[in-house]
Amino acid sequence: MEKSRRMIWILSFCFIPFVLYGQATPTLNISDTYFSYSLDELEAIRSLPIANEELNQQKCEALDSMIDELTAKPLPDGLATRCIAYLNVANRDFALLSYQIAQKFVGNVDLLTLKILQLINADFRPAHLIQVDPYSSKISEIVFSKIEERYKEEQAHLKDYSPKLGPNYWKEEPPYLGQRIGTCKLWLVPSLESVEVMPPPNFDSIIWSFGINQIFFDQALMTPTMKKLVFYWGGQDGPKSGNWLAIANKYLEGKSLAFPDFLFIRATLAMGYVDALAAAFDAKYTYWVQRPHMRNSKVVQVINCPKHPSYPSAHSVTSAASATILIYFFPDEKEKWQKMVFEAASSRIWGGLHYMYDNEAGLIQGEKVGRMVIEHLANPPIQEALQSKK
Repeated sequence: MEKSRRMIWILSFCFIPFVLYGQATPTLNISDTYFSYSLDELEAIRSLPIANEELNQQKCEALDSMIDELTAKPLPDGLATRCIAYLNVANRDFALLSYQIAQKFVGNVDLLTLKILQLINADFRPAHLIQVDPYSSKISEIVFSKIEERYKEEQAHLKDYSPKLGPNYWKEEPPYLGQRIGTCKLWLVPSLESVEVMPPPNFDSIIWSFGINQIFFDQALMTPTMKKLVFYWGGQDGPKSGNWLAIANKYLEGKSLAFPDFLFIRATLAMGYVDALAAAFDAKYTYWVQRPHMRNSKVVQVINCPKHPSYPSAHSVTSAASATILIYFFPDEKEKWQKMVFEAASSRIWGGLHYMYDNEAGLIQGEKVGRMVIEHLANPPIQEALQSKK
């Protein structure tokens, strides 16, 4: 019975069109930055002596420790994840701008990284003194101005969702977790409407009772491996456990990638993850669906239940989106990523935190997000400015 259900879950996720999985890693245009840059900005960089310091994958990976330091404590409004997206986009733009000027990857992104981290948290202080050359400082200044403008616009746009009141809706003592994430500025997905989930069934639908019975059934068969997965994907098994961005970064360390490909994949996944998170939390705080233990007090929560509504499962949304993107870049690892999606989604049922319906809707929504990200990978190119100069 358990094997049959496992196969259904996996097969349901395998129905993503082959066109996404069947293609190799795309050819990357070295000049495709996320933000647009003016001729004056390019000339300001060109006027300075080119830096001698090589910029490579190892230098970018070394900055992850500063990110870990900032995000060691929970940050409001999904700021930790949003910060990672800003950093990866900024580092990629820095590298590509430098390449346009120097025809090689040179410069130091430490100052740019620090500026972004202090934008997110003004009290953040690095563990060591940051010093960079004038060339790197100018590129950092120019890229940071784009990041800062977008971030301030995003912060001004964040808002709470109006609660649904009554005994049939989710309710917890405030503050709620992630109530404004759904209003953050999307990176690659064109709109939340393009990836929205179906409205959940009525409160008295048998689907919810079925979901609770599924929890009872799975928990009765709980193995040590299943319980370990509940803790892992719940982030209880170490600081980076269950974190798709950390998992992908670790995977990329073992790959022989061209540096622009490395930057492109990290930035794409980080942006896609934020878009997936926004889509999931927009739905959560639109429908305010009760958690299983709120319907049935006999439901055992293996780990603490997050303080946000149940539908859809954010683990399912972000996992399906991440896997769809990673399968696009690494189709040979399709089974690996799909297995991880099954584990991440199922762990939330095994842990007593979600109904199966939450997972099913979440997987569909996450796949939509992943597809949209892949379809909108073309970004405003800097090359237009370069061509107009000729």
